[in-house]
Amino acid sequence: MVTRPASTITAKPPTITTFHLTHFGDIIGHWTSVGLCLLDWRETGKLAKNPRIAAATGEAGEVGGNFQRLLDRYFAGDFSAFLEVAVDRSGWSPFFAKVYKICQAIPAGKTLTYGAIAEQAGSPKAARAVGQAMAKNRIPLVIPCHRVLASGGKLGGYSGPGGTTTKEWLLQHEQQGG
Repeated sequence: MVTRPASTITAKPPTITTFHLTHFGDIIGHWTSVGLCLLDWRETGKLAKNPRIAAATGEAGEVGGNFQRLLDRYFAGDFSAFLEVAVDRSGWSPFFAKVYKICQAIPAGKTLTYGAIAEQAGSPKAARAVGQAMAKNRIPLVIPCHRVLASGGKLGGYSGPGGTTTKEWLLQHEQQGG
């Protein structure tokens, strides 16, 4: 019998897949009946090059249309847009759930360090575990892991397209108000 570590993140299989072409990257949203379970954020143009995916863009009905409007609002400077997104939290360990809740509460344009989040989560020595949670964040932007920095205000990593360049752009975008 194989057992998974408690920190492994799994989700229910998606019931709806949405496709979104944005000026900052292509986004595939995976949704269950509970809410958003995964955002697959890719380099700009990757979806458009696939005729099957490009043709399916926006065909996920109300869910796809609503999420596209929220993406548009975010990139236009409305940083409260993603607070409206229902999130499927299945498969999260209790620690990851605390970390993601703290991360979602970081105001746009502000940052916290991995250590500060660990402290707020009640585990002051777990900064590395917070980093692991950020690296495994399956719904970036909605859980704004770009707002989490390494000690000393260093950017740290970012798993979205463009890596830390994207992280820096998102932070500047929010600090400038759009």
